[in-house]
Amino acid sequence: MNYFDLPNLASPLLGTQILFATDEWFAAAENMIKDEDAVWKQDEYTTFGKWMDGWETRRRRTEGHDWCIVQLGIPGIIRAIEVDTAFFTGNFSPKVSIFGALHLSDAQAAENLRRIRKDSVVGQPEIGRMGMKASDEEFAEVAKLQSDAWSPLVELTPLGAGYEETRKNLFHIPPGHGPIQYLRVNMGPDGGIARIRVYGEVVVQPERIPADREIDLAAVEHGGMAIACSNKHYGHPRNLIAPGRGNCMGDGWETARQPKRPAVYQKGPDGLMLLPGCDWAILKLGVPGNISQLEVDTHFYKGNYPESCLIEACSIPRAGSEDEAAALESRFMDETQHGSFPWRTLLPRTRLGPDTRHFFDLASQLQEVGVVSHVKVTIYPDGVVLLHVLHGPWDLVVAAVVVD
Repeated sequence: MNYFDLPNLASPLLGTQILFATDEWFAAAENMIKDEDAVWKQDEYTTFGKWMDGWETRRRRTEGHDWCIVQLGIPGIIRAIEVDTAFFTGNFSPKVSIFGALHLSDAQAAENLRRIRKDSVVGQPEIGRMGMKASDEEFAEVAKLQSDAWSPLVELTPLGAGYEETRKNLFHIPPGHGPIQYLRVNMGPDGGIARIRVYGEVVVQPERIPADREIDLAAVEHGGMAIACSNKHYGHPRNLIAPGRGNCMGDGWETARQPKRPAVYQKGPDGLMLLPGCDWAILKLGVPGNISQLEVDTHFYKGNYPESCLIEACSIPRAGSEDEAAALESRFMDETQHGSFPWRTLLPRTRLGPDTRHFFDLASQLQEVGVVSHVKVTIYPDGVVLLHVLHGPWDLVVAAVVVD
């Protein structure tokens, strides 16, 4: 799978937060985990210097180097880390290294760091930690985490300057590290980093999933993944299973206009348009289960919503190895192979409306399909869907992937 098709485990939408940073004079470390790409404001200055969209420390004049601790909202198997120095052309960190850990040696110290960080920005929410450095109390607490002894994920490596052709630095993380939830990002020695993206697979933790109520089986926080699609010209299908309803039109799965659309649209006997083309996306449920409710949301989309959608589901045994998973993914990407999967209709092709939350359940249009592991969403002829939610009882036996 392409790394960029995997969820960004460092997204604040998943609960990722900064626990500690040695220095944030020019720009707070929280900027580094923003979902939006960094922007440049030519004439924007602050009390502390040039406004920058990223984490930027002061020019260091003491021994050591700058570093921060990032807590991922959800533990996962990290496949790649991208460090983006966008617009930091003369002030980027020339080198970086990254360590990782699943558990902390002192959970109370981490809680104390969260409290100190939260209290430190009371009264200045607009600028956050800008203009600050870590206090003696913070250094004392962070020392208890022993982060300098965490597993190396990225060895000390040069970074490119923040020009378009050199800003994105992608690091492949070799297998064998196991799940990670905490990162130590080390500058070498100081400077700026615009964004960090952590691409990986969410590790399902059954003990954190309520067994006595229905859940969103496809949610990324439960391990759901978008694994194949026909088109992602304007928006990736992983947006279908992101938390919340999104904040703007860019937060949905949006395809290009269907090139096979007819010169003149005509209506069929069922009231739906006669269309030679469509777009599709395949989702792997984080936890297999029986789907009892479904939501298709066209929030924000008034002139580019799909005319209709069809949703199918099937059950496929979990791949036993990475090679088997890669072969399965290859079949999903090949539309001519889709007929070889045991798809069953969950929601027959149904008309959609603009800027509307469409709810379906077994009492209305949903059809019973049993326990399923994958879902195929087909939209006609093209367009955008913001959120796709699958609710149902989950299967504890098939879903039991436990974090040590």
